[in-house]
Order: sequence, then structure tokens, then C-alpha cells
Amino acid sequence: MGSVESRRRNGMKRGAGDESAPEDGAAAGALDPGFDLNLVRTFVLLHETLSVTRTAEYLGVRQPTVSHSLGRLRRLFDDPLFTREGRTLVPTRAARRLYAPLRDALQNVDQALSRTRHFDAATSDATFTVAMSSLGEVRFLPSVLELLATEAPGVRVESVGLDREAAVEQLLSGSVDAAFGSVELPSAGVSRMPLFRSGYALLADAANPIVGGEPTLADFEAARHVVVATASGHGVPEAVVERLGIRRRVLVRVGHFAVLPTLVRGSDLVAVLPEDIARIFAADFGLGTAALPFEVPPVEVALYCRPEHMATEEQRWFADLIRRAVVLEGTPGRGAGGARHPEREP
Repeated sequence: MGSVESRRRNGMKRGAGDESAPEDGAAAGALDPGFDLNLVRTFVLLHETLSVTRTAEYLGVRQPTVSHSLGRLRRLFDDPLFTREGRTLVPTRAARRLYAPLRDALQNVDQALSRTRHFDAATSDATFTVAMSSLGEVRFLPSVLELLATEAPGVRVESVGLDREAAVEQLLSGSVDAAFGSVELPSAGVSRMPLFRSGYALLADAANPIVGGEPTLADFEAARHVVVATASGHGVPEAVVERLGIRRRVLVRVGHFAVLPTLVRGSDLVAVLPEDIARIFAADFGLGTAALPFEVPPVEVALYCRPEHMATEEQRWFADLIRRAVVLEGTPGRGAGGARHPEREP
């Protein structure tokens, strides 16, 4: 991932279990001199990933090393801890009881150690990777860069597309430091922080009559539409249109919101998109907006991070910087160029 990930891996590569450690058994629940922090880390990761392969990848060790550590854990606690069902590990009752206290203990140790390796944002030259949609880049990346220029001028950011299927594994492996957007990710094993909720609106050319007042359902159905793929994370309006049986004249479907201003400007096309982004596009491209003639539940935008006991100090700082960038931006927020809209000045 860059300097952050390399430090994480260097700190763990001593092994999920030191193969030179003694392998003598122990009474149930008793800890012998062979019990070390690496065993705790292995157990916690096995419980969260339910996979020897993925645990080995996250620790930067070979699969036999994880299997060896699991054998030591089984002897130490006199319990199988994990049984196999197909290709998935299933924790036993004892493993489920052990998980929370061992996870918390690991978190406490990691936090104590991190205080001895303090991260100095002002002098850091680390590269952080954030997964976000093209809308996230338009809406919030300017504020992230603004904060970085003030607090961490040497830090660099790489923005990658938010992939719902891959994001959790990217976070757990450390290849992505934070993920941000309206796409709801599986919450198992990662930390989720809700940031704000946004409704939806119509976007059209400023000369389009549909933005001159309050459009009716008949106006909506008669308009020619450009529709953004539901994979963008904003499929709620599509679901509502389908549920209500609303008829639309769809001229084109696109994969990203960023192209909408170019398509609707100077045309009779209309589009449905988050209302804060609609305002930004309207202000930056001279377009118009209007309320939808039917109710659409707002979408929740959230920040996803590695769980506290796995995150480095650098990653916690970066996640907090993104959170603060959202607060700085506000809802509705700044235009794509970073300037506040005059009509929303205090």
C-alpha cells in the first residue's frame, strides 16, 4: 500500500505463531510461556475472517504457520475453537466466548504500543488510499486535500473506485485505508461510521420548464431521462419508480454521475441524483434543480475503516481527517471547485 502498509506488515511478520516456540499442551484455559501476542492476533483474525487463507494473507505469513498457531491455540484452550463446514470455519461456543475479551486485549496492547511510535502528520510522507465513488471525489476530495495542505503537506492520497464486493477485504488487508460512500458494505469485521443522509432531486438544463416550478408526476413521466446504473450505490430512486409503477422515457443509461452535467446541459434530458450533488452541478455548470414529485427515502453516506484493534495510528488519523472533511464540507456543501455557493454564505 505504501509506507503505512509496509509498516503494518513489518510489525506482524514475526509470524502468526513463532514456529520455534514450544508446542507442549496446556490445561484448558491455562496460558503457558508459549502463549504470545501473535497467537491472540491469529485467533482474532480467524474469528473475523473464518478463513486460514485470508488470515495468513493479512498477517503476511504462510498458511501452515496459521494452521500451526491454531493447533497451539486448540491445545492451550483444550477446545477445537473452529470446525470446518465446507470451505468456511465455524467458531465453537468457547471461541465465541473468547473472541470479545481477546479482541479487546489485543486492541489495548496495540494502542499502548502505538503511543511509542507516534505518528506525526505534519512531517509524514505516507501515502493513504481511500475507496470512494466518482461523486465522493467531486463532493469531498477537495476538502480532504484542503485539510491535508494545512495539517500534513507531505501526505499523498490515492483515490480508487469503491467496489462493494472487494472493499471489506481491501480494508482488512490494509491495501485500502478507508472507504467512503453510500454503497452499503457488509459490516462483519470492519468499522462503520454514519456521516450524513442526503435526499434526491431532479437535475436539468436551466431552460428546461421542469425546473421552473414544482414538477408533477405527469411532467416526470413525460420528460426524457438519463439514468445512472444502480451499481453506483444510488439504486433507491430506481426501486421507488419501479414499485410505484411510474413510467419513464429513458433515453440513455450511464455508469457514473460525473457525466450528467454534460448530458443535460443544452438538452431536454433530466436526471435523478442526490440533492447535494444536484446543487453542486447546478451551481458549477449553470443548470437547474427541482424536487421529485414522489417520496424517495434519503441515502446514508458512511465511512468504513479497519476495526480499531487492527487499524494503525496512521489509519485512525486518516479516517478522522475524512470525517472532519465531511464536517467542513457540510450538507449541502461546496462546489466541485471548493468554493462555497454564495446563496449559502452565513
